[in-house]
Amino acid sequence: MSSFNSASAADWVDDDLNDPGSEGGGSPHPIEAWSHLTDFPLQGMAFAPEPERLLVWDESGLVILLNAHGQRLAQVRAPEPIAAASISGDGSRIAVVMRGARFQLLDEGLGLVKDRACVFDPVAVALDAHGRYTAISSRSCRIAFYSRYGVAAGTHDGHQPPTQLTFIPGRAALVAATSAGTLLELDLNEPQAGRLAASVRWQTFSTARVGRIAVDGDGDLILASCHNLGVQRYDGRGRNDGAYQVGGTVTHAVCDMPGRCLAAATHEGELIVLSRAGSIRTRLRLDGSIQALEMDGLGRYVIYGTPQGELTRLNLNGRAPISRALRPRVAGRAETSALATSAPVGSGPVRGRSASRLNAATEPRMRRPAWRVPVATDDLQAETAVLAVLDQPPRIGLMSRSNRLELFDFTGKRRGRTPELHGSGRLLQACPHWMAAATDRSLALVDLKRGTVHPLDLDLVQLSHLAIQPDSYGVAVVMECDRIGRATTAGRWVWRTELHHRVEDLAIAADGLTAWTGDDGLLRVTGPGGNRVGEFRDDQGEPLALVAAPGMHQLGATTASSVAWITLARRGQVARGHAADGSVVWQTPLPWESWGLHVAGHHLIVVGLDGRLIALDLKGRPLTQSAGHRHRVLRFVEVAGGEIRRITLSDQHLFCSTLTGETIWRALVESATGALAVGRDGVALMLGRDLAWFPFEE
Repeated sequence: MSSFNSASAADWVDDDLNDPGSEGGGSPHPIEAWSHLTDFPLQGMAFAPEPERLLVWDESGLVILLNAHGQRLAQVRAPEPIAAASISGDGSRIAVVMRGARFQLLDEGLGLVKDRACVFDPVAVALDAHGRYTAISSRSCRIAFYSRYGVAAGTHDGHQPPTQLTFIPGRAALVAATSAGTLLELDLNEPQAGRLAASVRWQTFSTARVGRIAVDGDGDLILASCHNLGVQRYDGRGRNDGAYQVGGTVTHAVCDMPGRCLAAATHEGELIVLSRAGSIRTRLRLDGSIQALEMDGLGRYVIYGTPQGELTRLNLNGRAPISRALRPRVAGRAETSALATSAPVGSGPVRGRSASRLNAATEPRMRRPAWRVPVATDDLQAETAVLAVLDQPPRIGLMSRSNRLELFDFTGKRRGRTPELHGSGRLLQACPHWMAAATDRSLALVDLKRGTVHPLDLDLVQLSHLAIQPDSYGVAVVMECDRIGRATTAGRWVWRTELHHRVEDLAIAADGLTAWTGDDGLLRVTGPGGNRVGEFRDDQGEPLALVAAPGMHQLGATTASSVAWITLARRGQVARGHAADGSVVWQTPLPWESWGLHVAGHHLIVVGLDGRLIALDLKGRPLTQSAGHRHRVLRFVEVAGGEIRRITLSDQHLFCSTLTGETIWRALVESATGALAVGRDGVALMLGRDLAWFPFEE
């Protein structure tokens, strides 16, 4: 049998001079060396023991390479959601497998080596110690092998889909485990250059569900994390040598190259370090569960990652004991490095020797709400509440099942509320110095400059659309989607009309212009008195999304040549800028079907179904693009300094990021989320029954 692996446990020589965190001969109590925060919740990580490189990937598809000091060396974003990733023992090759049966092989700097198709429905991936071969398993019970250049090198078919794979560093063998409890070792031969033939050396069955597997350098110690049955231990022939019962539900177990030091993590949030004989050296109680766990080749430190994305290195031979439970850091504490300045991250791997390189200062921060105020008495009231944020003056408006508009300032202090409105449904609109609260039958304007409330007696029936500009226009309303009109702040109709189509979107301008799009594909514009100004028809007859161009809420902004309205043909994949009379000034084709059209500052932002976005200027020229992600894109806002912030929400996190998707900060959401509103100064969010405020600047 020709072996392509030559590293063994005997090749590993302890040299504390190469480890700045090691304190040889010190106290057995571990100390925290550093903490690093990923941009999004952690999905997984892998460790290369020889160069001491940590590979990390998060839920957004961002792949990050860190050194032993916690410093980011490079990062790259995968073009599709990641199913699994791994790094070779010497760090020369990195494999990223995507759910769409796509496989990318990267070099030591995250530069692209090969992008190709792989086995359908991939589950796990592993690389050998020198990066010569990659193994990818699938739910079709097949293991496919690829060379270091991404060329197909052979397959092996089994009876159960392997969910865990790991190469044995010291010999040509691959250990695999299935979720049903089967553990097996494959002998690997090279019948010819660049080809692998796999044969089963041994196979064993267990009644326990096998989680992660780990091996020492020679393959004489195999650890299987078996949850309630602890850490099952096997020798190099597949015989069970017993189990380490550490207490709790074991989710991860790792060991060093010689197999002398072991570490295990439980679902209950405990981290246990023990010897091969089973003596527990350290037991730490953490604040939550562990998503990933790695140990260096000599057992000097462990690195663990939480589901929230906090990575922590613990030096196992530190001098100072840990006197408290570890808690999440607000920001990373990696050492200052002399790395190159940061560069923007693209939507896929960079062709070349390395991907974008970042220093530690680019790490995102974890945030907590500046304040939380109870505003709901039950869950239903919290779920049906709506919010609005006003910048001038700084106010947060909340309207719940009581049909009263409640006002708060940015410190959480209550600033009054309106009388109860009659009707059902809730709608809030805000513009400088004004806020409007409406139901399907009632409408009230709140003048925050004078502190007065103006109920409008307009005999409303099933209000469906609302736009306000009380100081220069008044209000525009649409009832039952087919009756539209303009009214003054005193509650008098300026004009109203019944339509023969249903209204899709509504927009107004300070000069008295009213624009709306219908389900017949038409954009219609009327003048201050309701007179027809112009119209535009989409060729496909598609209902168009509509917004007013930035600056249209100022008197005198409308000119014959300026862009007054922006429309979006979602399926037609076209964004258009229109003059005040509806004529087309410019149009920009889009590369994909879109869903949302937003205005933030002087940016027009088009969002796709999968979260991809394109930002345009007022002349329709593309400014920037961002890849898609699995989180809901909720709001865009221009903050102080003219920068645009994107606010997204997942099941457990609130994210604030740039237009290109780089996370600035994120907050752990521990309660059910409801309504969300954004202003120039921060984000208002319903957390459970509380109103919470997250300022952009701490």
